[in-house]
Amino acid sequence: MSGNEEIKGLLKAITILAQKDLISPLSGGCVSMRLGDHYLITPEFFNPYEIKEDDLIPVRIASGKSERAGVNKDYLFHSLAYQTREDVNAIIFGTPTYATLLSSTNSLPRTDFFVDALTVLGTVRKSTYTHRGTDVLAARVMEELHGSSVVLLENYGAITIGKSILEAAYRMELLEKVSKMTAFTSKLTIRPFNARQKLELGGGGGLID
Repeated sequence: MSGNEEIKGLLKAITILAQKDLISPLSGGCVSMRLGDHYLITPEFFNPYEIKEDDLIPVRIASGKSERAGVNKDYLFHSLAYQTREDVNAIIFGTPTYATLLSSTNSLPRTDFFVDALTVLGTVRKSTYTHRGTDVLAARVMEELHGSSVVLLENYGAITIGKSILEAAYRMELLEKVSKMTAFTSKLTIRPFNARQKLELGGGGGLID
C-alpha cells in the first residue's frame, strides 16, 4: 500500500471513529499512524468529519519532535510507543462512553465471555490518572502498553494500538462493545475526581487550555 493510500485510510478511519462516537467530534480525540521514519498525528483541535491530509502533523519518531505548531498534547506517549514497539503502526485515543465510564470505576471490561474480545483485545489494563500532555502520563501509559494492546486511562478515556489503523480501530470498537456489556451486567461504583484533582483542573466549567 502506498503512502497516499495509507493516509486516505487514516482519514477515513478518523471519520468512521467519530461517526461511531469512539472519538469526540468536538475535541477529535487523538489518532496517529506510522509512516516511515515519522508518524502522522491529528492536531489538538479538528473536525473529524472534514479532516484533510494537510491537517495531520508529522512527528519524527527518533526525536519525538515536530516542526509544526498545534501538535496534540498527548503526542508524547505516541512517540514512545513508536520508538519502543516496532509492531505498533497506529494508535487511537478516544473517549467512548462505556469504556470511559469503566475507566472511572474499579472495574475493567470483561473479555472472557465474548470470543472476539478474548482473541482481539486480550488483556485490558488501566493507567492511573495524571494530567494530559505530561511525561508522567506518557511513562504510565507505556508501562501498561508493554503487555497489552488496550489501556484505559483513569477518568479520561481509552487507548488502542494496532499493526494497522484498521486493527486499532477494530479494537476500539470492540472495547466499547464489551465495556457496554460489562456495565450492563455489573454493579459499578463510580470513582470521581478527588478534591485536589478538582482544584488542579479548575473546578470544571472553564475553558479548555
